[in-house]
Amino acid sequence: GRTAEKTGQVLERAACFVAAWDGDRFVGFGRVLADVDSAQILDVMTHPDCRREGVASGVVARLVAFAEAERLNLVLISAGGVQG
Repeated sequence: GRTAEKTGQVLERAACFVAAWDGDRFVGFGRVLADVDSAQILDVMTHPDCRREGVASGVVARLVAFAEAERLNLVLISAGGVQG
């Protein structure tokens, strides 16, 4: 697990991140790492109780909109074994 300090560093270095909330309940997250030309969408996750409700789709749509607004080429990478 990441420490609070490392998590803060991850968020500070992200070009963009999106947190999804249902009231005061944290239900989803995703982030973009980028340079001047390309971007990667990373760490898209949804709370298990909220899967199949469009949370991840909403997070990804906002991250893609950020990349498009910044005119970044998206590079998509999937970690082995977690595609589902």
